Amino acid sequence: MLNDYKYIKVDNRINRIACTSGNTNFMITDNHELTLYNKDLEVLARGTEPYSGYASLFELGDYLLVNTYWDNLVKVVDKNAQLVRSFKLPGELTYTRSAKDASNNIILTGRNGVQIYTYSSYSWYRGFIHKYNILDQMLGIGEQVENQKNYDIKVYPNPTSSIVNVAIDQDDIYKIELYDFSGKLILTSVKSNKIDISKLPKALYFLKVELMNGNNLYEKIVKN
Repeated sequence: MLNDYKYIKVDNRINRIACTSGNTNFMITDNHELTLYNKDLEVLARGTEPYSGYASLFELGDYLLVNTYWDNLVKVVDKNAQLVRSFKLPGELTYTRSAKDASNNIILTGRNGVQIYTYSSYSWYRGFIHKYNILDQMLGIGEQVENQKNYDIKVYPNPTSSIVNVAIDQDDIYKIELYDFSGKLILTSVKSNKIDISKLPKALYFLKVELMNGNNLYEKIVKN
């Protein structure tokens, strides 16, 4: 078996490396700089925000989540190594305490309270396991939207390659907003029951429907 090596010179020690599914490599160095390299270790982009050298790097969809355990702050970085959003999690993103499922939900473990000692050589924490919808958190809403229980909303077709139709019997639609995976607003349609996503890349999106009475409803959309 042949091994292919390539050496590059860096000015600071590399503390964290994340090799992504897109054949790129994110690295954080001692000077808190996040740099993106291609598979040949050529620099593609450099981040403009400082990052802890001891942060965890977690790939999720087209984004990289950068987490520091001491403040539970998660920074969302795009494929150009630029910060697009940040949010809080009730735990930490580490390789041993978190994973993602097929829908890009995060399965997160954590601990509550203080460490309990029963013997000098034995102790334990109270813990939790949580399924976390990352899109909901990025947009600042909970997993269960209470107002949505009172509405019969239909979004079709879903998946779709072009037009998304929204039907609600209880009230009129004021505005439809479409967000990408990072929580960034992509499209807006005012006083219409449809939105055209034909020019967008294939991905999972988040639909926010604002009604005339001020209530907001949320649905996921898959562009195929």
